[in-house]
Amino acid sequence: MGKRPTSVTVIGWILIVSAVDNILRCFSFWRVLGHHPANPIPLSVLMIFVTVIAVAVNLVSGIFLLRGANWSRWFCVGSSGIAIVIGLFLSRISPALAFNLLRFLLDLLLWGVMACFLFSPDADAYFTGADTDAPKTER
Repeated sequence: MGKRPTSVTVIGWILIVSAVDNILRCFSFWRVLGHHPANPIPLSVLMIFVTVIAVAVNLVSGIFLLRGANWSRWFCVGSSGIAIVIGLFLSRISPALAFNLLRFLLDLLLWGVMACFLFSPDADAYFTGADTDAPKTER
């Protein structure tokens, strides 16, 4: 396996840090929930469940990106794309519609940049184990 590209390292660590941040937010949300018993518990439990799933996906993606597992880049791009589509359908139609559209477009842009980095020639060589430094010989 070749040297890991910096872009893969950055994306992997962003996913891991994001997962840790989501865990901390989930615990603080649970703590706040105890102080406000008027909040609808089923919705709050659902939000925490979704957060736990997001944390698991980010941790698995980040750790295995750093370890060089080829499937992890597909998992990362696929799960991020699915999350963007789900977010689009769950965003409320309200006066903040322009903000939701702007956020969706920004998510798409970041998703595209991430996909370009994860499927660049350097990343391909890293994930497939191809040696890019080896001299090319013709037969």
